[in-house]
Amino acid sequence: MYQKLERYIDERISVSQAEKDIIFGHFHEKKYSKDEIILHHGSICSNIYFVNHGLLRFFYLNQQGIESTRIIIPEK
Repeated sequence: MYQKLERYIDERISVSQAEKDIIFGHFHEKKYSKDEIILHHGSICSNIYFVNHGLLRFFYLNQQGIESTRIIIPEK
């Protein structure tokens, strides 16, 4: 379940398997539907997300109700 996350960590820093196990203990897999909003305007984000499959898009609505994409995060 954590192969992509482990590869992502290994490409950036050197940590022991015990340290990785601690990191993995803070993650759990959650699947979202296409176009599902996971954090609504005004909410406080209390999670860290790792995109294992698909894309994550940050956007906002202006005063006219037009969406503007700020960031697109692809799977790693």
